[in-house]
Amino acid sequence: MKRYTIAILFVVSVLLLSSCGFHTGLGSVLNPSSNTAKSAKKVKATHTPPAPGASTAATSMPSSATDNTISIKNMAFTPNNLQIKAGTTVTWVNNDTVQHTVTSDTKVFDSGPIDPGSNFTYTFTQAGSFTYHCDIHKSMTATITVQ
Repeated sequence: MKRYTIAILFVVSVLLLSSCGFHTGLGSVLNPSSNTAKSAKKVKATHTPPAPGASTAATSMPSSATDNTISIKNMAFTPNNLQIKAGTTVTWVNNDTVQHTVTSDTKVFDSGPIDPGSNFTYTFTQAGSFTYHCDIHKSMTATITVQ
């Protein structure tokens, strides 16, 4: 009787783990024909059209680390102040667990919502000081200075 009880408890445990949202990866391994591996939605960040002479792009691929990469993590932009030359492309990478935006205070650029793991790029073509914020979390602010 003990054998059957242990076997039943094992089967029930496996079934519970495979149906649990936290363990969906295990569920897709135990039952490859299930929809858990296919149900994740991939959403790209959206953005407003670029200003004349500027380019923007949003992708779900992480960017390689460069001097022109700004990390969005722990509800902050790092670095908070960046100095670049005109013609430089800056990439913001959302390394946080929630969506953020990269929104110019003067609406020169706007990433729209950036999902965790996604990034947004913008090419600065004119000199000036560009302050920006996260539209979702207004306390998140930073500055790009273009020479």
